[in-house]
Parts: sequence; C-alpha cells; structure tokens
Amino acid sequence: MNLKVSLLQILPTATVAGNLSKGVHFCRMAKAQGADVALFP
Repeated sequence: MNLKVSLLQILPTATVAGNLSKGVHFCRMAKAQGADVALFP
C-alpha cells in the first residue's frame, strides 16, 4: 500500500476564520489530487 502525503505551506490570513477557510480549501485540493494525508503548520 502506498501513502501519498501533501505538505502544505500556506500564508496565514489576518483572522482565525480566514485561516480555517484557507486550510480547508487547500486540504480539499490535496485530496482531489490524490493525497491521503495533508500536513501544514
């Protein structure tokens, strides 16, 4: 079994809500590209 990991380096926004929205967006993009796990700080 192979495990595909996506490492996300995204710039933070000015708000917690903005960071959450951006994080969810990029996690979904990673999943659409075949990632099993998405990691970001």
